[in-house]
Amino acid sequence: MNILIIGNETAFKQNLLAVIADKTHWQVETLETGSLVLEKGQLTAYDCIVVIDCGTYGLLTRQLQAKTKLPILCPIDDWHCLSSREIFERLKGIENEKEN
Repeated sequence: MNILIIGNETAFKQNLLAVIADKTHWQVETLETGSLVLEKGQLTAYDCIVVIDCGTYGLLTRQLQAKTKLPILCPIDDWHCLSSREIFERLKGIENEKEN
């Protein structure tokens, strides 16, 4: 599974990357901001996007949703803060759906 992680929340990103590396062989790309992805529109290479930018997640998520039907996970927003393990479990669910 190919995952794009966008965000500037370094501690969360490092925890999530550690969980993924420990449990899977997924391909993961990380970006500090989503502006390059939005400009190039190269979202077809991914199976899922995780947005962990605490500042502009809402706007970025809406912009991404307008460009793609890919699942977009937002672990940190105004309503909740999911742990890296919870995000990992959701990613596993997306992988299972993709395989079926």
